Amino acid sequence: MQKQLIVNADDLGMSQGINRGILEAHIEGIVSSSTAIVNLPASKAGIKLAQAEAPALGLGLHFNLTYGQPILKAREVPSLVRSNGDFVSLARGLSLYHHWRPKDIAAELSAQFERFTEYAGCLPDHLDSHQLVCSLSAECREVILDIAETYHLPVRQGGRYLYSRFEEQFASWGSLPKTIAPSLFKRYPLKRHSHIFDRDHPSPDHFEYGFHNTRATVTQLLDILENLPEGLTELVCHPGYPDIESDAYAHRELELNSLKDPQVKALIEAQHITLSTFAVLEDSSQDQKTLVSLGK
Repeated sequence: MQKQLIVNADDLGMSQGINRGILEAHIEGIVSSSTAIVNLPASKAGIKLAQAEAPALGLGLHFNLTYGQPILKAREVPSLVRSNGDFVSLARGLSLYHHWRPKDIAAELSAQFERFTEYAGCLPDHLDSHQLVCSLSAECREVILDIAETYHLPVRQGGRYLYSRFEEQFASWGSLPKTIAPSLFKRYPLKRHSHIFDRDHPSPDHFEYGFHNTRATVTQLLDILENLPEGLTELVCHPGYPDIESDAYAHRELELNSLKDPQVKALIEAQHITLSTFAVLEDSSQDQKTLVSLGK
């Protein structure tokens, strides 16, 4: 069985520096796909830049409930925002005391979907979410799957990965309060919402989130590629250049440099790994499914 790899760069549109970094990681590196945030000042420019300079780059929608401000007015989605109009934090949105309301989630995510089609002039090729919120919140997951089914779009497969490695994942993030994981388990036990996470929907066979923050080294990336399973894998990354709009994300340049490293390209060729986009899940014609490896 063939090894296919979607290298998806999250957060297109978060800032000009991240937009530049993602395009560079595609043109000079191994990034084959990206997902765009659409509620930020650099969002439209990021989508237009990708379409103009990187037509082979897969382009999906990165639903966002935790960064910046919603597209809708604060009074229309009150459970999603703070008093200053910004989104509440991930921890607060998932907490037992201040919880996102399903109707607010549905309204804002629908508005973001419409905004993407307005900016891009087409549908996204897949759906996922910022900070894996659609894998942490059953309500968010259900809304996203409803949209995906309506428009026949693939989605990120991250839910069972997070549940199987929940404590390890949050420990690696470090900055999040340790009380988050227990409260999430109480509110979202896997069995309670298995009907949502088990909904049959096109997704990659495997999900790889081990290339992140300080672990985004060439050594780590080579290890992932050497042990890549057969089938279709999505590897999530966050390349970019730190700038005035995102100076808290200095690690993104480390990711960018690792994704462009010649050793990485050489190993992909040696392992006969085919770089793909989510179109592999949309079209049954093999010659339309995959990119030409490293020949963008």
